[in-house]
Amino acid sequence: MDAWRIKVADVRITEGAEDFRIYQQDAAGRADITVGGTWDTEPGGTEHRVWVRLLRETDNVPLEPVGRLWADADTVSPDGTWRHTFRGVPAGGPYRIETHLIWTVAAGGLGGRRGDTVHFLGVGDLWIVAGQSNASGTGHGAADDGPELGVHLLGNGERWRLAAHPLNEPAGTDHPNRDNGAVTSPALRFAKTLRRELGYPIGLVQTARGGSSLVQWHVEEDPQAKLWHNMVHCVHMAGGRVRGMLWYQGCSDGTVPAHYTRYGERFARFVARARQEFGPFVLVSAQISRWTDVVQPPEIHLGWSQIREAQRHVSRLGDAVVVAAMNAPLSDGIHNSASGNVILGERLARAALGAFHGKAIPWQSPNVRDAVRSGDGRTITLNFDDVTSQLVFIGMGVNEFVVEDAAGRADVTEARCDGSRVELKLSRPLEDQARIHAAYGIDPAWTLCDYATNVPALAFYGLAVNGRP
Repeated sequence: MDAWRIKVADVRITEGAEDFRIYQQDAAGRADITVGGTWDTEPGGTEHRVWVRLLRETDNVPLEPVGRLWADADTVSPDGTWRHTFRGVPAGGPYRIETHLIWTVAAGGLGGRRGDTVHFLGVGDLWIVAGQSNASGTGHGAADDGPELGVHLLGNGERWRLAAHPLNEPAGTDHPNRDNGAVTSPALRFAKTLRRELGYPIGLVQTARGGSSLVQWHVEEDPQAKLWHNMVHCVHMAGGRVRGMLWYQGCSDGTVPAHYTRYGERFARFVARARQEFGPFVLVSAQISRWTDVVQPPEIHLGWSQIREAQRHVSRLGDAVVVAAMNAPLSDGIHNSASGNVILGERLARAALGAFHGKAIPWQSPNVRDAVRSGDGRTITLNFDDVTSQLVFIGMGVNEFVVEDAAGRADVTEARCDGSRVELKLSRPLEDQARIHAAYGIDPAWTLCDYATNVPALAFYGLAVNGRP
């Protein structure tokens, strides 16, 4: 040790609370915060005690103890360790934990010295960020999306910090989810919007990885699934319970027939296993967008369409919602840009607020309910649920659908919106086994959206057309 440094008896915090940590609140809006560490013996002192207190950072008012400056730690052991739990800390923050070492001096009075402090703690909701690159964040460009106290991150370095881009920072980590190209993610705007509307801190647990397929998250398909085990490790570091999962994934599975044909049931098992591991949580997901800069064989166009169709039905999992991402701007052929991530992050947050927090706000993506042919077979009427105002086409609409029957493809010659319905005129009468797809392929034309919210309708695949030919 350098000669100019000093060594004094002190209280150290070595476990539990750390700067910027967010604790998951319980159903009553409270959490227990446990902290512990070591203490030293003051030369000449006796009857050593460790004092602790929890304060609000904003005004220095103690939450514990009430009516006194300090409280004795729950346990102070002769082996030089101590431990204390602040019980029932209300949702909010930022909070600060302070420590103090107290001893009796030879003359009978008290001596003391301040110990370690932990800053910027919070009690609120924890969200897992999972999936592939559009979750971990690969968006380039300028956007107003800076850090904000009260939105914190358990990063790849296994330390809590103020959440700031890139969330999936690769430096100093051996985690398998590291992305060398990480830039901006929708998760930061998502969390900031939740904090603004709910009034308490949000903590993000970043586990997403670019290019990952579902099997890498699916311990039932691969017992060695690294991203699953990494996620479990990180969530348990954060306390083991979360409010929800933010999920954007499916692009990689859309290129493998064995993966995309069963994506819906595979994803359902993944979510069920995660809920078994972490307890109940809500799921907020995005339907995959587009891939613009490659030429792909027909089976890849089919795969992406089937992935989107499986994602359209995610609500069947219970406490789960999906939003459309199709009109978010890109910064390359497949990744949402920084501004696109702001749009998508707010869209995902509104879904969480409306679906799971009872906020009376428009949040749904229009979702087709059924397709009905007219009496002459030359018209299909699509009926949509979850329309806030009315449906509109930003484009012409005629090239946004694929209609097929036993005779092959029937061209759409006219597309018209009427409230929550879309009417399609066809080039010929439909025959048996008619089905319709919307936003088919990896880079489809798709401009159908809600007029008031500008949120696109969810893409769909293989919807049976009802009614006799």
